[in-house]
Amino acid sequence: MPAMTTQLKRLEPWLDDGNIILAAEGNCFRVHRTILGSYSEVFKNMFAVPHSDAVKEDVFDGCPIVYLQDASEDVQMMLKVFYGRGYSKRACPYCTPAEQSHYSYVFFRDTPMPITVLAAFSRIGRKYVIRQMVEEVVHRLSLDLPHKEYASKISIEKDVNLFPRVSGSDPYNFMIMNIANEIGNLPMVAVAVYYCCIACPASFINDGYDFNGTKCTLSFLNQKYCFLGQRHVTEAHKKITRCLAEIIRKEGKCSICPSCVRKVAAALCPMHMWYRGPFIAWQREWDEAMCKPCKDVVARSYEQSRISLWEDLPGKLGLANWDNLLVDEDV
Repeated sequence: MPAMTTQLKRLEPWLDDGNIILAAEGNCFRVHRTILGSYSEVFKNMFAVPHSDAVKEDVFDGCPIVYLQDASEDVQMMLKVFYGRGYSKRACPYCTPAEQSHYSYVFFRDTPMPITVLAAFSRIGRKYVIRQMVEEVVHRLSLDLPHKEYASKISIEKDVNLFPRVSGSDPYNFMIMNIANEIGNLPMVAVAVYYCCIACPASFINDGYDFNGTKCTLSFLNQKYCFLGQRHVTEAHKKITRCLAEIIRKEGKCSICPSCVRKVAAALCPMHMWYRGPFIAWQREWDEAMCKPCKDVVARSYEQSRISLWEDLPGKLGLANWDNLLVDEDV
C-alpha cells in the first residue's frame, strides 16, 4: 500500500459496502459510485471514463481512490446530503440544542442555514453540478417580498434582514451578495446593492471590513454594481427633489394651495431625503397638514417618480430590467 494512502484518515460516511473512496485534505470517505453518479453528472461522467491498465490506481481498503481538490468539510457535507443525513424538513422536537449542535452538518428547512454551510453548498453544488444543493441555495436567497416593497423598506429601516433563511452573515451582506452573484440570483443582488448604497460606508465597499475575525470583501463585479448604484441613488435624490420643487412652483396653476407649500418643503426637503433614501414610499405624516387636493397631487407625482427611478435601478447597474431578472430567476 503506498505511503500516501496509509496517511488517509477515515471519516463519516464510511460505508462497509462502498466501492469508491473520495479523498480530500488527507481525509477519506467510502461511498458508492451509483449514489455519487445519481446526484452529479460530473461524478457520473468521471466513473464512465475507462481507465487504462497501464495507469495504476491508488487503492485503499480494497477500493480505488479519487482525489478531490476540495475542503474535506465541503466533501463531507455533500455526502451527508447524498445519504440523507444532512437534511431534514424541520428541527427534531426531541433533541436538545446541544444535541442539535452536535450534528454540525444537519440543517433544517424551517431554520436559518449558517452562511458557512450556504457557501459550501454553492461551491460544491456548482462545481459538481448537483441540482439539489444549488436549488437549496436559491431557496435560501429568494425574495420574500415584491421587489418594490424592498425599495421603501430599506429606505426607512436602518437594520433590514434581507436574508431571514441565512444566519451568521456579515452586517452588510457581502458574503451573501457574492454567493448570490455566483449562482445568478441577480434580483437579490440588485436589492442587496441598494442596501449597501444606503447603509454601508463607501470605504467598506472599496476596501472591505473585518467581521468576527474574517475579512469581508465584495467581488470586483459586486463592487462595480455598488459604485454604479451609489451614482443612481444620488441622481434619484436629485430627480425626486426637482420633481417636488416643480410641483411647488406651480402652486398658482394647480390644486396646491400656498398654506401647503411650506409643509411639502419641510417634509421632503433634500436634507431629509439624504437621511432616508430616495425610494421611500409616501408616508402618512407627510400629508397631515395638507388639504386633500394638495396631498393627492403631491403624493401621486412623488410615487410616480419614486417607482420610475426604482424600476431604472437594475439597468443602471448594467443588468436587465426587473421583469426579466425575475423571469430568469424562476427558470
